[in-house]
Amino acid sequence: MHRLSIFGLALAMTCGAAAETITVALDGSGNFDNIQAAINAAVDGDEILVMPGTYYGGSKGWVFETDGKAIHLRSDQGADKTIIDGQYFYRCFVCRDSEGPDTIIDGFSFINGVIFPTDVDGNGTVDWWDECGAGGLLYLDASPTIANCRFAGNSTAGGYNGGALGLLFYCSQTITICSFEDNNAAADGGAIFTSTWCNVTMSGCSFDGNTAGGNGGALKAGGSGELIFESCTLRNNTAGNEGGGLYLGNCPTSLSFSMVCGNGPDQIAGGDWDDVIGNLIANACPVMGACCTTQCIEQASEANCLRFGGVWHGDGSVCADITCDGGGGPNDCPTDVNGDGETGVDDLLMLLGEYGNVCP
Repeated sequence: MHRLSIFGLALAMTCGAAAETITVALDGSGNFDNIQAAINAAVDGDEILVMPGTYYGGSKGWVFETDGKAIHLRSDQGADKTIIDGQYFYRCFVCRDSEGPDTIIDGFSFINGVIFPTDVDGNGTVDWWDECGAGGLLYLDASPTIANCRFAGNSTAGGYNGGALGLLFYCSQTITICSFEDNNAAADGGAIFTSTWCNVTMSGCSFDGNTAGGNGGALKAGGSGELIFESCTLRNNTAGNEGGGLYLGNCPTSLSFSMVCGNGPDQIAGGDWDDVIGNLIANACPVMGACCTTQCIEQASEANCLRFGGVWHGDGSVCADITCDGGGGPNDCPTDVNGDGETGVDDLLMLLGEYGNVCP
């Protein structure tokens, strides 16, 4: 028995402890009632599951920081019900300890964040980079994965950058299915500001109504980092100077299946970009509404809705007001363009072959 106990202890030390799920609930029913306490207790590989509610506070000038831990910080019921509120006093969050893609922030709304003057990097002074990113600051090689989040109503003052996010110094950032609405930067980057070799890939993201006093109503880039936009929408953003949608700062940039429209004073400025495939860049945005295919799809144009056999419900219509009856046309699989009963490469090739044609 003694030998078995020693062996079991050695095995446990070799293999390490199993990952745990730590719960956070405001009503005290979880392991913790605030997010930072849960992060403090977590180790690499743990999941922190946050119950619905609005979370405030922060003794350092932000509501929480991830402390360099490879953890999955996830809301239980999504961004609509799980809110990080800066209360016009705090930043919402900070990553400043070389977090990588295994640090995941998933399913939160970040609202009302502002810059609280704080020496983030600990060098004894409050520098310009300390005052970027009112919703969140990702600093010095911090590159967490951000998914299914909403950034709304965050703002910088005093000539600082990045209303929603500041991505600074050697990051490699992935942002997926996030929305940026009505954020404001007194200087550059109404929603996002990047600097110094920050590579950013954005997929399925939307930017609407963000403003910058300087360049980049939605995003201002700088420092030679690469930008990739896939299936993104940037509309109705405004810059006081250039790049109502995007200001590229000579960063290598590519766009695929993205729409940049209705921004002012222009759509894209500050450098050349690679029009990979399927983009719409226009001063005026197409009329959008709810489309019934096999389900309700908001923000479709009438032409695209009809192309996929759907029923379009008019300008400005939304899915919340629509009930779909299994689709608008005879084809229950609207992505089966050639009607062979499957969605495959042939369907994609047919769609690409028709791209740019004007539907009757």
